Amino acid sequence: MSLQLPIPDNTPVTIAGSSTPVQIYGGSGAATAATFTLKGNSVAPDSLLEITGLCNFLLPNTGGRALTMSIGGALVMQSFPTATMGALQFKQMLYVSPDLKSVDLYTQNANDVLSPTAGQGAPFSAHLAVKTTLAIDMTADQPVLIQLAPVAGDIAELSAWSIVNHRAAANPTRSFAPANALWCPGNSLSAGTGSVSPSGGWVSQLRISRAGQVIVNGGIGGQTSTQILARILADKVRGRYWNCIFEMGRNDAWSTAPQQAAIVANIQAAVANLAPGVKFIVCTVTPGANEGPGTGNWTSLQALNALILAAFPSNTADIFAAVTAGGTANVPLANRAVTASTTGTWASASTSVTVASATGIVNGMFVLGAGIPTGTTCTISGTTLTLSAATTAAGSATALTFVGATEGHFNDIGYGVWKTTIQTLMTTLGM
Repeated sequence: MSLQLPIPDNTPVTIAGSSTPVQIYGGSGAATAATFTLKGNSVAPDSLLEITGLCNFLLPNTGGRALTMSIGGALVMQSFPTATMGALQFKQMLYVSPDLKSVDLYTQNANDVLSPTAGQGAPFSAHLAVKTTLAIDMTADQPVLIQLAPVAGDIAELSAWSIVNHRAAANPTRSFAPANALWCPGNSLSAGTGSVSPSGGWVSQLRISRAGQVIVNGGIGGQTSTQILARILADKVRGRYWNCIFEMGRNDAWSTAPQQAAIVANIQAAVANLAPGVKFIVCTVTPGANEGPGTGNWTSLQALNALILAAFPSNTADIFAAVTAGGTANVPLANRAVTASTTGTWASASTSVTVASATGIVNGMFVLGAGIPTGTTCTISGTTLTLSAATTAAGSATALTFVGATEGHFNDIGYGVWKTTIQTLMTTLGM
């Protein structure tokens, strides 16, 4: 009596193979040397398929020989032995997606890496610029064909072949991904729009402060929570197996309770898509420059953020509270993205400012400058600004910056508050 131990998850499993030689006679084109049915769900999700084998040719002959393999009618491997080659060994690797609905290829030429300059396949330049994804449904039975095409007067022999499934350990893709890899899907606030320097966005600042950790910026300007969720669900690796920071909702409608609930439902779907054990953070939604206390938008954002905090009490980075003094005051204009700048001249206790250039300045913009009270807005006529509050000191050729009345983006200082808030929670969660 023998004791059988369970096979660990990462043990290679032979799916199919044969060591019985099959000969194909040349002159009639490609012919099938091996065929079998790859049973549905017989391949592990998020794994590698390794195709290997040996092939012999009887006689030196002219060019035109070929070895191909297809799965479900899709070409996954090919090799073109030269006229003088008497034997060929082939090897190809395929990546099977976590949902078993597709495989990834990086080249179809099986022997590129073995000896590209000795006739065993195409040169390195034949590698695909990026991976190619083939829609092969591994949850269903798929026909597999290995075909040989010897030329007239030649004989090709498929001597032996195998297909082996390499399964990774418990959380497969995380074992392929860099340690603590982090993806940050969001909108323009994640992209860093408004920052002055290339490294000024919160994702960039986080990457700098956590040197050595792979952090990918997934911010795309203008996207709603529905569009961001679609990207998350479509990304079978980062959206499921990488640690994630979800920044969603700013570009949605959120004035009513059903709209707020819909945003939270999208965030919940993104979190539910994560594999067990994967860590995440959710960001609350921040206000625009004209959405301060007392406005309807402020009230709606508070209601939305209360739902987010209730849904993810331990995983929410409350950016709204961090940038608004705990929800008591709107984001300081000095932390907002600047949309125009110029120099101006004015007297103390005056509401009239003459600017050097009016380019980019429009009615209702907030004015920032020495001697101009915080929160001052302007109307413009030519190069003359009328301020909503009198100046407190004179200025001559003094630098001025202008923030759009609806500006919802931040500058490097504002994004620094985001970064600090998120990093603190990351440390708590062990991310």
